[in-house]
Amino acid sequence: MGFMKRLRLVAVVCLMPSFGLAVVEGCGGDNAASDAGPDATQPDVSAGDSAPPGNDAASDATPNGDGAAGCPTYSGTSEFCKAIVTHCGACGNKNITACERANFTSFCDKVATAFSATFASAETTCATDCNTQAACIKGELAEAGLSTAQQKAATDYCTACSDAGSACVAQVAAQLSLAEYSDTLVNAFDTTCTPDASAGCGNAYAICVTKVYDQMTAGVCSDASAD
Repeated sequence: MGFMKRLRLVAVVCLMPSFGLAVVEGCGGDNAASDAGPDATQPDVSAGDSAPPGNDAASDATPNGDGAAGCPTYSGTSEFCKAIVTHCGACGNKNITACERANFTSFCDKVATAFSATFASAETTCATDCNTQAACIKGELAEAGLSTAQQKAATDYCTACSDAGSACVAQVAAQLSLAEYSDTLVNAFDTTCTPDASAGCGNAYAICVTKVYDQMTAGVCSDASAD
């Protein structure tokens, strides 16, 4: 599965960005032991249990046979994109398609607008961690906390769909991995997808978030045919 196709699933609850991050454990169902997953008293906004294949730290550490030779080059200024190239060089290229590699600067510059500076910084810090990158990035994001826009998006969802309590807000922010997204994208989630009534909660919200992400990142190599 190609890089962009995996990224297009990123906004669905219980999925993480495919740049070396693991699927959040414990998504869906009653899971009081997991901070990342909903329990019976909190909203489960999951759009499904399936995750992109190979989206785990162990598979990221396994090159697809190309090794560094299959990695893209980057001529732009994005910290996020530079970190992807560094990670590929250190750990091997498993998910970047030929189209994405050939057009990496324009492709990645477009995708990078969806992600926060905090996430880009975490990617840079953890770029050479092949087997432990997911845990490294999770720790960096937890230490940084949420922006005002990220906090608001989670709060507005909870107010409409469950309650405005801090437990709900923290849980929704974790399920949607809001710390990873740019304020521009998170504001679009909030404006476009926050329901006026409970009918727009749960799966409907997750689907809306995914569509907003798709619209923001559509462009070079975004079609399935590019894979």
